[in-house]
Amino acid sequence: MLVKNLLATLLAVGLLTGCSDQRVLNKINLIQTMGLDSSDQGVKSTVLIGSFKKKGETDIQVLNTVADTTFDIAPKLSLQSKNIIEYGQLGLVIFSQSYARQGIGPALESLCRSQKISSSMLLGVTDSTASELLAKAQKSQDSYYLCDMIDQNIKYGILPRNNLQETLFQYYGEGRDLFLPYFVSEGDDIRIEGLALFKDDKFVTKIGNNKVFLLKLLMQTTKNGNFLVPLAGEEHKEENYIQFSSTGSGATFKLDRLNPVPSIHIHVRLSAQAKQYPSGIDFNSKEQISKLESDIGAYFEDELQQFLAFCQKKSVDPVGIGDFVRSKTKDWNAAHFAEIYPKIELKVNVHFTIVQPVMIQ
Repeated sequence: MLVKNLLATLLAVGLLTGCSDQRVLNKINLIQTMGLDSSDQGVKSTVLIGSFKKKGETDIQVLNTVADTTFDIAPKLSLQSKNIIEYGQLGLVIFSQSYARQGIGPALESLCRSQKISSSMLLGVTDSTASELLAKAQKSQDSYYLCDMIDQNIKYGILPRNNLQETLFQYYGEGRDLFLPYFVSEGDDIRIEGLALFKDDKFVTKIGNNKVFLLKLLMQTTKNGNFLVPLAGEEHKEENYIQFSSTGSGATFKLDRLNPVPSIHIHVRLSAQAKQYPSGIDFNSKEQISKLESDIGAYFEDELQQFLAFCQKKSVDPVGIGDFVRSKTKDWNAAHFAEIYPKIELKVNVHFTIVQPVMIQ
């Protein structure tokens, strides 16, 4: 009897606790997407808060506020709501380009100090104001719409992995610069158009999607993502391109010389499967495949050399060349490296392999 009474008491306490937690949860609004813009009064913040209504329907609430700093955003937003505003489900923070030019360091420091924000949260930059971009995203009736765009292009497309944890590593680590997905909006359409490149915490320039794949080749393995390659010597018409899907890649760096200016040899391996190609290509012909592999390898060597030269000219280092040099020397000096970075000799060699099923004769 005593045992039964004890169990009944514990059950009652559990039910009361559960009800109490539910009431607390019902009094909290969780931000899922946040945008930051520059303002004469401080930082303008726009947030999307999604709440489930019934099957297949979500109510998207948009709130705006202006705060002195990013630390004060949630308390200011709470003044506009009957519920407490928290960051517990924050999946994406978008910076306007004008905000990013002034420096996103304070925002990054604020985000990394919050225990309620996941290290897997994503970040991005937009060519418009963040408030305008979020207003367009609201029409999708999905508060994670922009977040999911980035996520699927990392998993299945050309975007390099880049969550809050990795962005903080790029920001605080020596010898590399951070980069973020770049959103472009035209009319009601939203698309990812490359990456925003930073020096320290300030936006410097951007690269298009055709260059994003090159950065991913130099930084990470890529087992997904489609890319187009023009046939050597052919006019740039649709029928003179091959569309490939990456099946694997890797990059190794070798320091050939350290002083007075480093010389680095980068070897890239890339394998891919042809998806769309001109009818004249015979994948049963070893001679034809061998020439294609050689031509495409040379094409990527030229593209990668141009991309690295562009980064050196803009004094941005998203690849982490500085980090590599730092790992090879005991007397690393960030200021000295920044001075010599544009003069570093970078030579790229690409080994390209076509992975193609045997064609039926």
